Amino acid sequence: MFSGIILIITSIALILFSSHFLILGSTSLAKKAGIPDLLTGLILVSLGSSASELVFSILCVHYKTPDLAIGNILGSNAANILLILGISATIRSVRISNIFQQKAIPILLISVLAFTALANDQIIDRNTSASMFSRIDGLILVALLILYILYLIFLSQRLPVHKTEIIHQVSLFQSLFFLVISIAGFIAGGVFLHQSAVIFSIDNQLSQRIIGLTLVSIVTSIPELASAIVLAVKRLPDIALGNLIGANILNVFFALGIASTFGSVHYNLLFNFDISIALVFSIFLLISTYIKKMMTIDRSEGIVLIIIYLLYLSYLLIF
Repeated sequence: MFSGIILIITSIALILFSSHFLILGSTSLAKKAGIPDLLTGLILVSLGSSASELVFSILCVHYKTPDLAIGNILGSNAANILLILGISATIRSVRISNIFQQKAIPILLISVLAFTALANDQIIDRNTSASMFSRIDGLILVALLILYILYLIFLSQRLPVHKTEIIHQVSLFQSLFFLVISIAGFIAGGVFLHQSAVIFSIDNQLSQRIIGLTLVSIVTSIPELASAIVLAVKRLPDIALGNLIGANILNVFFALGIASTFGSVHYNLLFNFDISIALVFSIFLLISTYIKKMMTIDRSEGIVLIIIYLLYLSYLLIF
């Protein structure tokens, strides 16, 4: 148990370190290449947040621990929308603009529907012996990722662009160096996190599904949590929401999609309960776009989101 705790602390430090330098290196390179700040924020910052999920998922494919991989993806998405958005809203009310609702939330719903359809082979085809994300499924998700990025490029050219000071520039050599050490850090952090997850699963007699949905997903969501808190304190909670929505989309298209191309990821049908939560919340957000032109998540609603997440964790651990 003690060794597992040490590995968890080490993996948290490495993931935070790597996420920071990946975003710093990639955004600086994007600035030098003349890529608009809006596009940099929508794509590169979210990619940096989802990098830990990608590396961990690839390691799960290698070690043949699919429940940890799927649990991490679904658990991270639940933590982003319930826990981290809730914490952000308790610090500063989060306003969802009409443009953001119309453009981003439907894509979030599409990612959840794509996940559900590709995962449930046994339900869709009764003659199928097992449900899994095959390499073909992975390529489909990667294709959706490419379409998503192309759509963001199209969108960035038509929305008003505001200069931002959040992108800090460094030299070309420093940018490349930051990218290299961040990749190395993610790999090391992913290995330590995987080892600790297996240790906690065995020592506490918990399934890898539960460990993935709870412990692992919370650890890999720490970069999003740190970013959301900083942005809320700086009175930029709307940007934090954009990063969270973008991270959830990329966790499916980017992390799970690329990991599935390395090998099949078997899907436990028990995860359908967890995906139903993401589906219900995505539909709720989508419906709200047609009811209200501007939706605000205030402190009391943020507390409700946190309570829902804690109840969800309690249900997983008790039942």
